[in-house]
Amino acid sequence: MLPPRSSCYLPVTEAVADAFVEQGLTSALPIEWASVWALLAVLGRDRISHAELLRYVSELHALFAMETAVSAEARLGQLRQRCTIEDWTASKRRLLDQGIVFAPEDCMAEQAWRDAEGRFSGDFQQRCSEWLQDYEIDLRPLAQADASDADLADGLDDGPEVPEASGQSPWRRVMHGPGDQARVVRAIMATPDEHFSMAAYAGTGKTHLLLALAEAGGRYTHLAPTAAHRQALIQRLGTAGTIHSITLYDLANTMAAGLVRAQDTRWQSPPRVGQSTWSVARQAEYLGIPAIGEATPASTLLLLFRLIRHWCFSQDPAIELVHARRVSPLASAEDLAACVAWATKVWEAMLAPRSARQERVFSLNLFHLVKWLDVAGAGIPPMGTLLLDEAHDLPGPWYALLRRYPQGWVTMGDPYQCLSGSVPHAPHAKALVMAQSVRAGEQVTPIMQQVLERHSEVLVHDLIRGSREHVTRPCRYGEGDALPDEGLRAYGRIWTLLEDALWLNSRQGRFRLIKASETELVQMVKDAMLLRRHGDLPKSYKLRAFRNWPMLAQHLETLGHGRVLRMFDRGFDDRHLASLIASQRPADDGALTMGLLEHCKNMEFDIVTLSDCCVSASRKVLSRDERDEQVKALYVAMSRARRQLWFPGDTMERLADQG
Repeated sequence: MLPPRSSCYLPVTEAVADAFVEQGLTSALPIEWASVWALLAVLGRDRISHAELLRYVSELHALFAMETAVSAEARLGQLRQRCTIEDWTASKRRLLDQGIVFAPEDCMAEQAWRDAEGRFSGDFQQRCSEWLQDYEIDLRPLAQADASDADLADGLDDGPEVPEASGQSPWRRVMHGPGDQARVVRAIMATPDEHFSMAAYAGTGKTHLLLALAEAGGRYTHLAPTAAHRQALIQRLGTAGTIHSITLYDLANTMAAGLVRAQDTRWQSPPRVGQSTWSVARQAEYLGIPAIGEATPASTLLLLFRLIRHWCFSQDPAIELVHARRVSPLASAEDLAACVAWATKVWEAMLAPRSARQERVFSLNLFHLVKWLDVAGAGIPPMGTLLLDEAHDLPGPWYALLRRYPQGWVTMGDPYQCLSGSVPHAPHAKALVMAQSVRAGEQVTPIMQQVLERHSEVLVHDLIRGSREHVTRPCRYGEGDALPDEGLRAYGRIWTLLEDALWLNSRQGRFRLIKASETELVQMVKDAMLLRRHGDLPKSYKLRAFRNWPMLAQHLETLGHGRVLRMFDRGFDDRHLASLIASQRPADDGALTMGLLEHCKNMEFDIVTLSDCCVSASRKVLSRDERDEQVKALYVAMSRARRQLWFPGDTMERLADQG
């Protein structure tokens, strides 16, 4: 059962209520005596209306206000004897199911519960839920781009404009949102040419921030990591939006085309992001790559690709020995020098001119193209204040281009959602923080914060705060407990995901897989089948360590996936896999959404369940990087929940065991 969408606050903190029930400690406030009495009196009731409970508290407060502390303590003590700790714990869960929550400590400290005559105030509910505030913003006419801006931004749409106000004087509008959102909006509006690095927890309203800036006018360009992000913002803005949006992919390709035209070179076609269909062995033969050290030419080329990638994320203008030493297992100076020389040749071949119809020999990723633009001295054309979305996944070379950008920019990201590696530091940027969630209720943010504290370093110094507008119930479960068959169920292992999907399919259960998880599952299952039948080495990254079937079989057996092994022994093949994939239901069919932890980004659900495999039950001590990746992935999935978050009851104990 989902909690009601509105919360009912009782004028007592959870700490005070727990102290009385568990230790017999009585508070000094009659309003708290009344609240505890009301809670114990309704113990065991499945349903009670918010109005009925609050009326009961108000009547009890009037009675207790006329009693002495000794008398009240005696009366409460008699009622307490009927309540066990187990009853109290179960009762609190039922209260959450009904949207009944304890008052925030700040509201009780400020005596927000009382009116001018000292009675229980009817405004108490509003005072407790006042975590959102009204704030004013100045609406300014959009500054027209001058001719030089238009020349530099050739090929990019300037986006919509807002009409000018009479006399160019600003006018105001009242917005509604968390306090930290108001501070961020005001800071960006006040200094549009400033550089800001904004750390924003998941669910804190980055999209609402963009909408507020759109309302304010001014000249902003949203740099979207994907076309899906761009389309989502355009849909939210509607026709009134004053923020232009372009993907990083389109911007880089447009800049490359403009650079080629400006240099008046003989390029047949400017470099563009794209993937090659050539095998690594064919690419090595095409280039004449020698075997360096004991590696084959194909293995050598893979090493050179890693070397180039490492260099692309540095600030160095050329590939040097220092880059080779960091990625190469080679020891001799001669071999390292050969790596640098050949990596430079590979880089030149990757960016070599080609005709529009010429087959693509090498893959060119976005970070390759941005590095080429940086080395060539290109600059992002003036487009007003840049708003870089999902900046925690922003390829490092973009920061080199940002250093040369003549106007303002804001990187907007959540460092805890950077699931591998670390977030590059924005150069000379002022820090902004958004820590107030508008998605998760304040009941679950403490467990989320506890998980984040297992990270090896603090990435956001402000603690995440939950919404007071609605309840998000934390649901701890144990072995054998039934889990919800709706919402999102996240997994830490692909094989557990496969087992559950097969089990649901066998019972005509409704489910769908997150697309990225489906792709990974299909690849890994096919790799396992080919390894077992023909000894083909796996292509998927997570299975590359297994050189033969016995190695993989032992690994699966150790993890407790004996059912998967028996499935393969019984002849599970491509037909069975295709049937499983085809049995998925549409997203709007109320189907259970299933996926790996790391694939849950940019989603939200009323109910989120972390399967048991999300926190490994093994006693293996993880490395710092492994532990950090696990913490971040858990946080990503946990922060998707709006109404209920289900997780293993011993989650924190397991994280401690592996730290």
